[in-house]
Amino acid sequence: MTYSNKLQHAGGEPYDNEKDRLPHRVFVALRTKNEDYKQLAQVRWLGYQLHDDIAYSEAISEEVEMMIFGIVDADDNSFRNAIDIHVKQWLRNNATTLIEEEGIDEAEVEEALAEYGAELEETQVA
Repeated sequence: MTYSNKLQHAGGEPYDNEKDRLPHRVFVALRTKNEDYKQLAQVRWLGYQLHDDIAYSEAISEEVEMMIFGIVDADDNSFRNAIDIHVKQWLRNNATTLIEEEGIDEAEVEEALAEYGAELEETQVA
């Protein structure tokens, strides 16, 4: 199956990391209003799929496998960190909108910001 087909049949899997970390309504807003996040999450998920597909292939050297693993799952994974930074910035920039326009409880927005190491006071909430 091609990676394009895998992505079409992935459902919500590419977004599970953030779904597990954010209050539901905040996660839904992130997923429906932030195309950049969706693309980043999809690329991350495809990286995991690539690793799973070649992890046991004898045609791929262990060195290459470890490099791919480093891209998708190492503790110092810069791609995963980039997504976290993107989500944190989006939460900061959209806290007011989430509370005032989306009607999401302020405590849920605070919880989401805290999960990503930010505070509501750092945002533009009036």
